[in-house]
Amino acid sequence: MKVEASALGGRIRAPDRFCGMQFNAHGGISGLFVDMLHHIPQRFEAMSEEAREAVGLQLVDLLALSIHSDDRTLTSGTSSVRAAHLSRVEHFVRANFHRRELDPDLAARCCGISVRYLHELFRDTERTFGQWVRDLRIEAVKADLRAKGTKLSIAEICFRRGFGDVAHFSRLFKQQVGYSPGEYRRQSVLP
Repeated sequence: MKVEASALGGRIRAPDRFCGMQFNAHGGISGLFVDMLHHIPQRFEAMSEEAREAVGLQLVDLLALSIHSDDRTLTSGTSSVRAAHLSRVEHFVRANFHRRELDPDLAARCCGISVRYLHELFRDTERTFGQWVRDLRIEAVKADLRAKGTKLSIAEICFRRGFGDVAHFSRLFKQQVGYSPGEYRRQSVLP
């Protein structure tokens, strides 16, 4: 199965390290993922576009959970102790990236490590802690802007996803995505 790395980027650290890896799909969350894959073609035509998009996002979430549940994911690419610390930090951040006060101090304190060690852990990845949190937030905003039928304004989405300043967020979004948030939303609505 092929999935774009960008789709997993906010859910799994360095998803490219799992290319070509085989996972057991007979039980647990992996089994549920495979069951959904088998049933979707039978129901695909009867789904609205909004439902198809939602199911697609759920499949990516299930795939990420399947990868996280495999014991080998902790040891791939680095020592198991460092990977376990990094995994704990990643889980904490994913659960709290909507909080404006999320910073290295809070993440380190809540994960039982020093700020210095947190930064050292992220030196092994492609981004700093701050860049990774920002990228997670941008991906969440993009999903919100693409969501069909949402009534939330861009400012509401910005604040919901942990950004504290709409103007700064808009500049950052355009710099990273190539479109302003409003342009991105309009592009996503086009057939």
